[in-house]
Amino acid sequence: MLTHARADLYRPLKRSDCAAIARHYNRNLTCADPLWCAEGTSWDARRVWLHRSVLALRGRGRLIADVHELDDCLQSYFGGYERGGRATFSVGVVNLDLSDPMDTWRRDSAHAFEEALGRGVGEFRITASSDRARFVAWMEVEVGMRRLGGANVWVADGATMATYVAGQIAHA
Repeated sequence: MLTHARADLYRPLKRSDCAAIARHYNRNLTCADPLWCAEGTSWDARRVWLHRSVLALRGRGRLIADVHELDDCLQSYFGGYERGGRATFSVGVVNLDLSDPMDTWRRDSAHAFEEALGRGVGEFRITASSDRARFVAWMEVEVGMRRLGGANVWVADGATMATYVAGQIAHA
Protein backbone atom coordinates (compact mmCIF):
# COMPACT_ATOMS: atom_id res chain seq x y z
CA MET A 1 0.00 0.00 0.00
CA LEU A 2 1.31 3.41 -0.98
CA THR A 3 1.03 6.18 1.60
CA HIS A 4 1.31 9.89 1.06
CA ALA A 5 3.78 11.70 3.32
CA ARG A 6 2.26 14.97 4.49
CA ALA A 7 4.31 18.07 3.74
CA ASP A 8 4.22 19.88 7.11
CA LEU A 9 6.37 22.99 6.93
CA TYR A 10 7.10 26.06 9.06
CA ARG A 11 8.74 28.74 6.93
CA PRO A 12 9.05 32.48 6.31
CA LEU A 13 6.16 34.38 4.71
CA LYS A 14 6.17 34.55 0.92
CA ARG A 15 4.31 37.15 -1.09
CA SER A 16 2.18 34.37 -2.58
CA ASP A 17 0.78 33.61 0.93
CA CYS A 18 -0.71 37.06 1.36
CA ALA A 19 -4.06 36.55 -0.43
CA ALA A 20 -4.94 33.53 1.73
CA ILE A 21 -3.89 35.38 4.89
CA ALA A 22 -6.02 38.40 3.93
CA ARG A 23 -9.01 36.15 3.17
CA HIS A 24 -8.89 34.54 6.64
CA TYR A 25 -8.19 37.87 8.34
CA ASN A 26 -11.25 39.44 6.72
CA ARG A 27 -13.46 36.44 7.44
CA ASN A 28 -12.56 36.68 11.14
CA LEU A 29 -13.79 40.30 11.14
CA THR A 30 -17.30 39.03 10.31
CA CYS A 31 -17.44 36.15 12.82
CA ALA A 32 -19.94 36.31 15.68
CA ASP A 33 -17.26 34.75 17.93
CA PRO A 34 -13.96 35.96 16.45
CA LEU A 35 -10.77 34.10 17.22
CA TRP A 36 -8.50 37.15 17.07
CA CYS A 37 -9.06 40.92 16.84
CA ALA A 38 -12.63 41.68 15.92
CA GLU A 39 -12.13 45.29 14.94
CA GLY A 40 -10.25 47.00 12.18
CA THR A 41 -10.46 47.33 8.44
CA SER A 42 -10.26 44.70 5.77
CA TRP A 43 -6.87 43.69 4.47
CA ASP A 44 -5.90 42.65 0.97
CA ALA A 45 -2.77 40.76 -0.09
CA ARG A 46 -0.93 44.02 -0.66
CA ARG A 47 -1.62 45.23 2.88
CA VAL A 48 -0.39 41.93 4.38
CA TRP A 49 2.89 42.30 2.47
CA LEU A 50 3.11 45.99 3.38
CA HIS A 51 2.72 45.18 7.09
CA ARG A 52 5.53 42.63 6.79
CA SER A 53 7.69 45.11 4.88
CA VAL A 54 7.16 47.88 7.43
CA LEU A 55 8.26 45.53 10.21
CA ALA A 56 11.35 44.57 8.21
CA LEU A 57 12.36 48.01 6.94
CA ARG A 58 11.76 50.32 9.87
CA GLY A 59 14.78 49.01 11.71
CA ARG A 60 12.64 47.51 14.43
CA GLY A 61 14.95 44.54 14.77
CA ARG A 62 14.60 40.98 13.53
CA LEU A 63 11.48 40.32 11.47
CA ILE A 64 9.08 37.59 12.59
CA ALA A 65 6.98 36.39 9.63
CA ASP A 66 6.24 32.71 10.30
CA VAL A 67 3.91 30.66 8.11
CA HIS A 68 2.77 27.11 8.80
CA GLU A 69 1.65 25.21 5.75
CA LEU A 70 0.42 21.63 5.50
CA ASP A 71 0.18 19.97 2.10
CA ASP A 72 0.49 23.37 0.39
CA CYS A 73 -2.41 24.81 2.45
CA LEU A 74 -1.90 27.79 4.75
CA GLN A 75 -2.48 26.85 8.39
CA SER A 76 -1.34 30.02 10.14
CA TYR A 77 0.70 33.19 10.01
CA PHE A 78 2.28 35.02 12.96
CA GLY A 79 4.11 38.29 12.44
CA GLY A 80 6.02 40.83 14.48
CA TYR A 81 9.60 41.68 15.36
CA GLU A 82 12.34 41.07 17.92
CA ARG A 83 14.58 43.73 19.37
CA GLY A 84 16.65 43.95 22.52
CA GLY A 85 15.51 40.62 23.96
CA ARG A 86 11.81 41.33 23.38
CA ALA A 87 9.49 39.73 20.82
CA THR A 88 6.44 41.75 19.84
CA PHE A 89 3.75 39.94 17.86
CA SER A 90 1.36 42.26 16.05
CA VAL A 91 -0.56 39.90 13.77
CA GLY A 92 -1.82 36.34 13.99
CA VAL A 93 -4.06 34.67 11.43
CA VAL A 94 -5.27 31.07 11.31
CA ASN A 95 -7.05 29.21 8.52
CA LEU A 96 -10.68 29.35 9.66
CA ASP A 97 -11.60 26.40 7.43
CA LEU A 98 -9.69 24.00 9.69
CA SER A 99 -11.68 21.69 11.97
CA ASP A 100 -10.30 23.40 15.11
CA PRO A 101 -8.71 26.77 14.34
CA MET A 102 -8.13 27.50 18.04
CA ASP A 103 -6.06 24.31 18.39
CA THR A 104 -3.99 25.42 15.40
CA TRP A 105 -3.60 28.86 17.02
CA ARG A 106 -2.32 27.24 20.23
CA ARG A 107 0.13 24.90 18.51
CA ASP A 108 1.48 27.33 15.91
CA SER A 109 1.86 30.25 18.31
CA ALA A 110 3.81 27.90 20.61
CA HIS A 111 6.07 27.09 17.66
CA ALA A 112 6.70 30.81 17.01
CA PHE A 113 7.32 31.43 20.73
CA GLU A 114 9.69 28.47 20.94
CA GLU A 115 11.76 29.83 18.06
CA ALA A 116 11.98 33.24 19.77
CA LEU A 117 12.99 31.61 23.07
CA GLY A 118 15.73 29.76 21.18
CA ARG A 119 17.09 33.11 20.01
CA GLY A 120 17.27 34.35 23.60
CA VAL A 121 14.07 36.37 23.83
CA GLY A 122 13.16 37.03 27.47
CA GLU A 123 10.04 39.19 27.09
CA PHE A 124 7.01 38.67 24.88
CA ARG A 125 4.35 41.18 23.89
CA ILE A 126 1.21 40.74 21.88
CA THR A 127 -0.42 43.90 20.55
CA ALA A 128 -4.01 43.89 19.36
CA SER A 129 -6.50 46.25 17.76
CA SER A 130 -9.28 44.85 19.94
CA ASP A 131 -9.85 42.93 23.14
CA ARG A 132 -13.08 41.37 21.89
CA ALA A 133 -12.02 37.91 20.77
CA ARG A 134 -11.32 34.38 22.03
CA PHE A 135 -7.57 34.92 21.91
CA VAL A 136 -7.80 37.30 24.88
CA ALA A 137 -8.83 34.46 27.23
CA TRP A 138 -6.15 32.30 25.59
CA MET A 139 -3.47 34.91 26.36
CA GLU A 140 -4.58 35.55 29.93
CA VAL A 141 -5.72 32.10 31.07
CA GLU A 142 -3.84 29.55 28.97
CA VAL A 143 -0.57 31.38 28.33
CA GLY A 144 -0.46 33.40 31.57
CA MET A 145 0.12 36.79 29.96
CA ARG A 146 -0.94 39.96 31.75
CA ARG A 147 -2.51 43.03 30.24
CA LEU A 148 -0.64 46.33 30.40
CA GLY A 149 -3.03 48.82 31.96
CA GLY A 150 -6.01 49.49 29.73
CA ALA A 151 -4.04 49.10 26.51
CA ASN A 152 -4.52 46.25 24.07
CA VAL A 153 -1.06 44.91 24.90
CA TRP A 154 -0.31 41.69 26.77
CA VAL A 155 3.11 40.71 28.18
CA ALA A 156 4.85 37.62 29.54
CA ASP A 157 8.39 36.80 30.54
CA GLY A 158 10.45 34.04 28.99
CA ALA A 159 9.78 31.58 31.84
CA THR A 160 6.01 31.97 31.43
CA MET A 161 6.30 31.46 27.70
CA ALA A 162 8.60 28.43 28.11
CA THR A 163 5.99 26.83 30.39
CA TYR A 164 3.27 27.43 27.80
CA VAL A 165 5.44 26.03 25.00
CA ALA A 166 6.31 22.91 27.05
CA GLY A 167 2.60 22.31 27.70
CA GLN A 168 1.79 22.55 24.00
CA ILE A 169 4.60 20.19 23.08
CA ALA A 170 3.32 17.68 25.65
CA HIS A 171 -0.14 17.78 23.98
CA ALA A 172 1.22 17.33 20.46
